[in-house]
Order: sequence, then C-alpha cells, then structure tokens
Amino acid sequence: MSGWALTKRGGKTVDVHTAAVIDAAERKLGYPLTIVQGSPNRGVGASAGTHDRQGVIDLAPFDHERKVRVFRELGCAAWFRPAIRGLWGDHIHVVVIGHKDLAPAAARQVDAYLAGRDGLASNGPDTGPRDFVQRRFAWPPTPTRVQRAAALMEQAAVLLWHAQRDGKRRDVLAARLLLRQARKRMPKR
Repeated sequence: MSGWALTKRGGKTVDVHTAAVIDAAERKLGYPLTIVQGSPNRGVGASAGTHDRQGVIDLAPFDHERKVRVFRELGCAAWFRPAIRGLWGDHIHVVVIGHKDLAPAAARQVDAYLAGRDGLASNGPDTGPRDFVQRRFAWPPTPTRVQRAAALMEQAAVLLWHAQRDGKRRDVLAARLLLRQARKRMPKR
C-alpha cells in the first residue's frame, strides 16, 4: 500500500493523516508536541517494526497522562512507555487506529489496545484510561457544505463543457440539476 503523502511535524516525518491527528491533539492540549520519532522510520530495533510504515509516533514524556488521554479521546491507541535501560527512554507511543498504512506490528498493537492490553511483547494489561476505546479519528475530514457545493459546481461545469462540445441537451439539464443541488448546500446569508 502506498500510504499518504508525507509532511513534517516537529521536524519529524509523518503522513498527512497522522499530522491531522497531531494538529488536533495540539489544539486540545494547548501546546506544541515534541515528536521524538515519526513514521515511516524503518530499522529502529527498539520499535520492533511499529514505525516501519505510517500512522505511528513517539512523543516526549512531559505531561504523559494528559497526552495519553487526549490521543485516546481522538481515537488513537496511546501508552506511556517508561524507560527500559539500554532499549529506550521514557516516551509516549501513539498508533492511529484505522490508519490504512500501519505496519503489521502497529496493527497488532491496535488489536492489543482494543483487547485491554499494553501493546508490548509481554502483553501486559493496559493501565491507561479506557473510556474512549470505541472512538476513531475521522479521516479524511468530512467536507464542509461549501466544499460539497463546489464539487457539484465542478461536475456541472464539466457537463456544460460536454454539452457545448457535443450539443447534448440532457447534459445541460443534468448540469442545471447539479447547480440547484449546489445552491441548496450553500450556507444561508
């Protein structure tokens, strides 16, 4: 699977879907996040392949209880990972549930989260808040009324172009119908 277009957040590579989740979390938290590992980021042994594709980030541990809660509220699997000497330092590990390009190891972590586990090889219990397990981050974003109306107007313009070129009256009628639908979707002044 090709995944999503890549961008940067906090100097780390992430895809646009994950970037949207990060942006939403920063709005809820009221401060910028420090990303210590983005994705894709292949070959990091301590990550056990979870970052090899997209939809996974590690964050600095500051305010970890609140960050884990916010990411779970947004529909992500998120855990605070205490330091393991010689393997990793304290961090928050986040997996975007429902991301279309998760590495198999990250997808298994989502399954573990849904089952009340910690997503590690030891398969310990999840100690974070469980109130948000059924939530999912809406992606792609739901188009606004104006965006839907603009799409209808675009379709009408194509039909009118074909009608002019081919002289087909039914294309004009179909374009009129689309323009009426677009008008109904526009916000009232």
